Amino acid sequence: MNGYKKLGIRKLDGIVISHFHDENLGGILSVFKKLDVQKVWDPGGEYDSSLFREYLEALKAKKIQRKALRAEDTIDWGNELFIEVLNPPKFQPSFFSQNDRSVVLLLKYGLVSGLFLGDIEKNGIEEVLRFGNDLSAGFIKIPNHGSISSLDYRLFQFSLPSTAIISPEKECGFGNPDPKLLSYLSSKSIKVFRTDESGTIKIRIFGNNQQDFEINVDQR
Repeated sequence: MNGYKKLGIRKLDGIVISHFHDENLGGILSVFKKLDVQKVWDPGGEYDSSLFREYLEALKAKKIQRKALRAEDTIDWGNELFIEVLNPPKFQPSFFSQNDRSVVLLLKYGLVSGLFLGDIEKNGIEEVLRFGNDLSAGFIKIPNHGSISSLDYRLFQFSLPSTAIISPEKECGFGNPDPKLLSYLSSKSIKVFRTDESGTIKIRIFGNNQQDFEINVDQR
């Protein structure tokens, strides 16, 4: 939130919420209190948690528009920025976990693409892999905090990123990111940025070629 204040930002046209687990939804209520948010995009549906109920109450109280996203939807954030939704599928099997219902976004600005994978696991990954070579991206947000349950090498074979961003859960006790993931990224010379080491990670995109972006962090 301090970063927004430094930039003089008081209003957000919209926020994308990947899914409704507490660690993913937890910060949104404070955002609603401090910034004027016009719209939220999320996976839709319901979730049985007190935090989710608070979320719905806040949307109603603040009169914030809510829209459910499905694969092949697009988000209109201006002519220069193209955002395509790759997950969740239009028809979700009952066995899909909350993680597999995560919103997955492919962002394109100029010639730069970025892939934001939420917390998808096996079933969600299979849905995303249907897009094949369209997944090509300069940077990728690693799914599910770098957990082994979301490690599928095909994601990297299709996306071919130069940079990976990982957001581990400090308090989860699962040892994320998984050492196998870090070893694989190192073997492919993929540069890694981690929120547990670098704090807030900002991506600035210029767009003249696939690698024409920079990563800025709070800590070094």
